[in-house]
Formats: sequence, C-alpha cells, structure tokens
Amino acid sequence: MFSIGGKSSARISNSELHVRIGLAGSSSEDSPEIDVTNSTISFLYWNPRSIARISHSSIGRAVLDFRGGESENLTVEDLKTGKLEHMMLKMAEGGLLELTGTQIALPWSANFEILDVGGGTIAGKNVTFKNCNFEHIWCKIPPIKERVEIFELPSGHVTLFDFQEHVHGLDLPYNVTLSDCTLNSFKIELQKATVLIRDSDLMFHCHGDGNDAIVRNCRLVNHFNYGSGRVVFDNVIINGSLELLFCMNPDLRIYGERLGKGGNPNIIFTNSTLKIKVIVVACKNATISGTVATSGLSLENVNWYSGTVKRYFPLIVKDREGNPVIDVPVQLLNPRGRAANVGRTDESGRLVFNIDFTETNFKKVWRVCTQIEGEKVYRQVTFIESTPLVMQ
Repeated sequence: MFSIGGKSSARISNSELHVRIGLAGSSSEDSPEIDVTNSTISFLYWNPRSIARISHSSIGRAVLDFRGGESENLTVEDLKTGKLEHMMLKMAEGGLLELTGTQIALPWSANFEILDVGGGTIAGKNVTFKNCNFEHIWCKIPPIKERVEIFELPSGHVTLFDFQEHVHGLDLPYNVTLSDCTLNSFKIELQKATVLIRDSDLMFHCHGDGNDAIVRNCRLVNHFNYGSGRVVFDNVIINGSLELLFCMNPDLRIYGERLGKGGNPNIIFTNSTLKIKVIVVACKNATISGTVATSGLSLENVNWYSGTVKRYFPLIVKDREGNPVIDVPVQLLNPRGRAANVGRTDESGRLVFNIDFTETNFKKVWRVCTQIEGEKVYRQVTFIESTPLVMQ
C-alpha cells in the first residue's frame, strides 16, 4: 500500500505499486499530489482534493470519491475499460485527475459521501456520467428516522437514470445521473437510517447503530452488516457473501450523529434465498430468523471470528397425508444428545425454537425430535439449515 495525504507529493516511474491517494487536508492548498509514469497500479483511490497525473501506465481498479467541501455540477464522460488516450477531471476544491495513454483493467467505481463541512453546510456533488463503465456506485444514506423509499435501481446497460428520482422522503446533497452507461450495481450504505428498498439489483450495507431497513423484491450482490438494528429481507436473493461485522469507524459523525459500534444486527428473512459462497461472523450478538432457503452452502464456507448468532428455526410437523400435527411436544437434542423441551406445536402444526451458535459449536449438529402417529421422528439441524424445517 502506498498512501499520501496532506501537502505531500510523490513521483513514481517504472514501478509496480498498490497506490492509494488519501483524503486531503482542510483546504485545496493541502492537496496531495502524485505523478506516475510507466508503472502498474493495482488500486487507485482518488478524491476531489487529490492531484493525480498518470501517464503510460496501467490501473487495475480505480475509485473516484466525490465527497468534497464544495458543491458543484459535473459531467464525466467515457470512463471505460481499455486504453484511455486522454482524460481530465477538475474539481472545485482544486483536485485534478489526468490520465494519458493509460490502460484501465476493471470497470470504474464512484463513491458519493455525506460531508458536513461545518456551520450547518452539507456539501455534495451532482455528477452526470455519460458513456461510462462502472462496477459499483456507492451512495450513502445519512441518519434519518422517517422511512425513506429507494426503488428500481438498475444494473446492466442503463440508458438514462436519475438517482434522486428514485429516492423518496429524503433530500440528498448529491445526485448521480447515468446516461448510456453500464453498471454492475449501486451500493447503498445506511448510516443510522430507516429505509424501504424495493425492486432493485444492488449491494446493500448497514453501518452503525439504529438502522431499520426493509428490502423487498430485490437481488443483492453481498450484504455486509456493520450495524445494529432490524433488516427485513422479503423475497430477496442474496449472492456473494453475508457478513456480520462491527462498524469500522464507530466515532464517525454524520449530520452530528455518531455512528456507533454496531455489531448487533437483527436479520429477518421472509421467503428469501441465500445463494452465497461464504458467511463471515465477526460481530457481538446477531439474530437471524424467518424463512430462507440456503442453496449449495456448506459449513466449510462459514468463517467465524467472534460473536454469538441466535438463530430462530420455524418448524412444521405434518402427518403422512400432509396435515398439521397439533399440540405435539417437540424436543431439541444438543450435539451430546441431551434433550430439552422447546414447546408444543400450535393449531397449524408450527413451532419456533432457537439455538445460540458460537465459534466453538457452529459446525456441530443438533436434532429435533417429535412423535407423529405413534412413531418418533428426528430431523437434524445445523447453522446453515433452510427454513422452515419440516418433519413428516
């Protein structure tokens, strides 16, 4: 990693580096500056106070961070993969990005932050992208208690799209307009916010304490939850990974509110599907409940570092004809075979029980036991089991 910030500057040539240009100081005079020629850069992170001149080089992944101390309207064209003969982007803060004869390996990413510059002023950028190729566009949703609705976020080829027109209940200080662009997905990041997200393809992350989100009829590429609060997934498919984490920057303040440590998510599934390749648990206390199908997931794909996950399992008991078995006792047998009564089925043959999973027991197998038409019936239960469980 190579990082510069403040008033520093660097000149690089004939090198292979991981370059990160850091956030500048409090004024445009503090802009860090970097000149790169004939080099391979695996990762470039640029912001409006950075000055970067890159020529006859190659960049693996490039992120444009449009947080800034001054509001402005911009049009950015022809950010594509392949070779860029010449491209220049100037910012009101004095920042500059100039690429000459430079190869771009992967689609671009853009980051839209909420930046409180003091005195009650919230700065933001309004950017129109034309004929660009994007992997992700990150949009931060600031603290708000009234429910915000975000809907119909696109992916693939986008002919014309205005982000603010698809956000109801919140006046954002920034906007993103896409014209004839390609996009893998928007990435929506909550920061102590209350939202409904519907009918979209997106990445979705939560940060800090007090989030309350409903995600409905969506397809997700990853869900990282650094927060605390409720997230309801209703008819949602999650691909990639599901990660339960602590907040990376708990002391960050947005609109004067501290994000908080997070690490206590409450995830509720309704008729959803996990097509994920990995689960990461590095939180404090998480809760998972509801009905979800786990497709092709193995316990070997669970990486557990810290924390407890209390998972609630809805169970349905049926007879041979498929009728509900009413008022029958159900026992839960722990991995050592010790049994505990967890209740009796209701008038629809249903019951909900829970297991506390930790780093030491998440790969172990529990069993539930009940009696159907005079015979004992067993069913195994693991951390990654699809729900509802059915015993018949």
